[in-house]
Amino acid sequence: MKMGFGLAFVGIVAGCALAQPAIWETDYGVSLGLDGEDDESTEVLLSFDFSYAGVTTNSLYVGTNGGIGVGGLGEADDYPSGNEFLFTSDPMLAVFWSDMDLSSIGEIYFNDFGNRAVITWDGIGSYQDDLLPFTFQAQVFDNGKIIFGYNGIPDINDSNLDTNVHVGLTPGGLSDWPTPVDYSAAPFHVDGSTVLELWEYDAGVAFDLDMMNVIFTPDGAGGYFVTIPAPSTLAIVGLLGISARRRRC
Repeated sequence: MKMGFGLAFVGIVAGCALAQPAIWETDYGVSLGLDGEDDESTEVLLSFDFSYAGVTTNSLYVGTNGGIGVGGLGEADDYPSGNEFLFTSDPMLAVFWSDMDLSSIGEIYFNDFGNRAVITWDGIGSYQDDLLPFTFQAQVFDNGKIIFGYNGIPDINDSNLDTNVHVGLTPGGLSDWPTPVDYSAAPFHVDGSTVLELWEYDAGVAFDLDMMNVIFTPDGAGGYFVTIPAPSTLAIVGLLGISARRRRC
């Protein structure tokens, strides 16, 4: 079991900047047993109902390639080699959806806190470079909120990935590609349940969300408010009564 110190926020400790996202759950929970696997998935059961894109379920399918199927497998164990984001048969959360690979390094963990669940891809490799670690996380809440976090993503423009990176939400069954968004322009609002930013591995544009979060908050009418929280300070951490994880400088 991967243990930590609870929900952590970025701060400054003795002059040392804590390099991690503003929101990061350090208690990873239990291993899903996907170490050594490639293009695989497993089902996790939630202790609460989670709703997305008209589906209410307590079943998620976690894939090695950074996708989560909501209520069904869909394309969660596949990687984006074509129009899978459009045609997935079940809604999917694309946390860091690319051609990832746990054959050599990394593990995926799951924890359920009663009103939220956390899935962490911890130090996993990619098909192109199975020894270069990527770490990212998704949190889903009983009120439909979704938080993605990135805590160690190498640049994608130096051939360590051989497919594009999708970050966003898709209900599946789409006929056309959504207009892409730029999360760095948050806050903004999307009318429906589809939102996507796409990084093309061969376009020379590095992934720009590392050490950051993307928060999707339901608007009550089928859409989402999208925000990126600013890094917290120790003053905010102290006010909330939540400890920041210490890290050596």
